[in-house]
Amino acid sequence: MTPETIAPTINATGGRLFTIVVERDGKRVTLGPLAALRTEGVYRVGFQIAGAAGPGDSLPTSIGESFRIIGTVTTDTVSALGGIATGKDTRNVSSVVGMTRVASSAYRRSTADFLFILGLISLALGLLNLLPVLPLDGGHIVMSLLEKVRGRGFSQLAYMRFS
Repeated sequence: MTPETIAPTINATGGRLFTIVVERDGKRVTLGPLAALRTEGVYRVGFQIAGAAGPGDSLPTSIGESFRIIGTVTTDTVSALGGIATGKDTRNVSSVVGMTRVASSAYRRSTADFLFILGLISLALGLLNLLPVLPLDGGHIVMSLLEKVRGRGFSQLAYMRFS
């Protein structure tokens, strides 16, 4: 069983008694019989899956995984921006308060989770900063490119209109 299948398997019990085998300190321990309780429309039991620190991945594997995550976050951020522009998936938009809640929850889980969330937020903000809107960097890049193409700078009034 994988961590992704544990919750659906527990929910599928419908509240009937079941047992579960877990690993604690390198030993298999059988828990139960347990009866899952229905909360928020889903059957749950009172334990939480937690990652264990280990030796980690090799350097090439870690670098590859980092690039994969950066690609996923970049794709998801661009997709979300497109969704916001068209009015889709606006429920996924969060304010500073929402980001703080997520970061706080990650911090309570582990320093690694907190740093991961902090990295995701930083990457997403960096991508947003590239939007072609003044006063963001993307707007300044667009204006600089247009000035290069024109061969001369824009007036202050043109900058104000663009922004």
